[in-house]
Amino acid sequence: MSLNRILLYIFLCNINLIAYSITIMIDPLGDAKYTGCEIEDTFERSLTLQCAQRLKQIIEETFSNTKVVITRNAGDTIQQLQNASYANRINPDLYICLSFYHQKSIPGHIAIFYYLENSIDTQHAYNPLHFYHVSQAYLKNVASSKQFALKAAAVLKQKSINPHFLCIGTFGIPCMPLFGIQPPALFIQAGLAHKNNWKYLIDPIIEVINTSLMRN
Repeated sequence: MSLNRILLYIFLCNINLIAYSITIMIDPLGDAKYTGCEIEDTFERSLTLQCAQRLKQIIEETFSNTKVVITRNAGDTIQQLQNASYANRINPDLYICLSFYHQKSIPGHIAIFYYLENSIDTQHAYNPLHFYHVSQAYLKNVASSKQFALKAAAVLKQKSINPHFLCIGTFGIPCMPLFGIQPPALFIQAGLAHKNNWKYLIDPIIEVINTSLMRN
């Protein structure tokens, strides 16, 4: 995709998003060049995209005035910092990156990450007049990212909501898929015993969104 087409696409998305009160961006890890983990007879990139597309459908059907933007289509190649630039332009209420790997044991593990360089950064007071390097972009909403992660874990630890996965907790680390992103952002990683087990994540993630965004 040419630079002009990318800029036009972002411009049209910005106009379209004005009509929505809540915007969620979903990044299905992988692209045309990066297959991700092998899971049975397929690859992570295919499963994360299927999950993102299903989430988009249900979220937009369930929550009025909510728009879901998926960062790629099948066959797209994502350039370095392309998703970060895209996210920072449209400024979604929440950015979610999905990642899957093959896990033989059941239940599959699920972990929630947010970007953090130093534990004291959660106390950072963002100054819009200060120049922030791209490596410090997360500081704008680091406290919100942490709160979203904690809320997500609280939901995912409830067996009545999430019976098929074991939530092992939240982790603040320099999580590279979230590098350069200013809006509140989560990296959700799940272990799949079978390739179609991503379907069991749909309802729990919908409840995470309901609890984290819709009830605020």
